[in-house]
Amino acid sequence: LAARSAKDTWIETMLAPSSVTAEEQFPVEVHVYSQGGTPAEVELRNGDKLLEKRTVRLTDGLNRIAFAASVKDESTTVVLESKVTVAGDSQPINNVFRKSATVLGKPHILYVEGYAPSSRYLKTALTVEGFHVEVTSPDKMPAAADKLDAYDAVVISGVDRKDFTVLQMEAGATY
Repeated sequence: LAARSAKDTWIETMLAPSSVTAEEQFPVEVHVYSQGGTPAEVELRNGDKLLEKRTVRLTDGLNRIAFAASVKDESTTVVLESKVTVAGDSQPINNVFRKSATVLGKPHILYVEGYAPSSRYLKTALTVEGFHVEVTSPDKMPAAADKLDAYDAVVISGVDRKDFTVLQMEAGATY
């Protein structure tokens, strides 16, 4: 109760997705409550790594500070931490908020190309956009649906239907 009557500033909550994809941008919103308009510094961290630090002018009441974040590691979880710093804050212990998020790896694409020299164009474009791309020829495409399940998407380009076996066609149809 003393904190609520001493012109305190604190982090009420942090909104962030419960799961994120490695190297993809996602929104984080930090809700800072201030009992008096004051300049402040709000930072967002992934463990020890500073993702962003922002100087803001807090108003009396609830302040929403939006960040666009991304994480590079493909570990299973990350702990996002937000912190507000205000000069003369009487209760700095309530100025930190942590939230965990599950990190999913990059989407894995199987790219089946009928004309191998052409594969570099789409492979490069997909890789630049953050996808993990595996290029193969029609004769090496898996012939079982459970093998295709290892991929988030299958892209088939420049392949004649007769270049696939019946089993490959069935696997693709049930994928």
